[in-house]
Amino acid sequence: MFRQTSVQDKFFEFFKECSHSKSHNARNSVHVNARNNVHAIHSTACYQIAMKNIWLERLIELVEKDQRSFRELSKAAGCGPNFVQQLIKDRKDPRASQLERLLQALGPGADLYVLTGLQLSNMDLEFLKTVSSLDADGRRAALTVLQKMQDIQSVQGPLRVAQDKEKPKAETSP
Repeated sequence: MFRQTSVQDKFFEFFKECSHSKSHNARNSVHVNARNNVHAIHSTACYQIAMKNIWLERLIELVEKDQRSFRELSKAAGCGPNFVQQLIKDRKDPRASQLERLLQALGPGADLYVLTGLQLSNMDLEFLKTVSSLDADGRRAALTVLQKMQDIQSVQGPLRVAQDKEKPKAETSP
């Protein structure tokens, strides 16, 4: 009975042949300056690929809308006095801890807007806080109630518009 060779077996055999060859010189197998030969592609992938630096544009937009100066905002975030100014000027990626503190200094909802692009009002944020504090059953019940309200509004919406058009406008006397 013949044993089928897998890709792993073939790789292992190839590796054994390469490592035990007479011409193999271990001195040439180590890259020169290997310690500094590390690429940061994977660690910055979330900045460059997934979010495509749109988050930085939104962050700069919020910073410019804020009434405080760059220095005041940097101090409020607990960073160096020139942090925000250098962030905008050099368009460099901040550390996660710095970004978190800056978003907290910018106020509630800033984090959600910068990361997702969803800009929520104070009422929206309060609603989300309330819903997130519920247990699983409470969330299901709230979702059911909201879906029923949405269904009612979607049916009544066109009726209200039609009723408003049918109502005669009251004439005002001078």
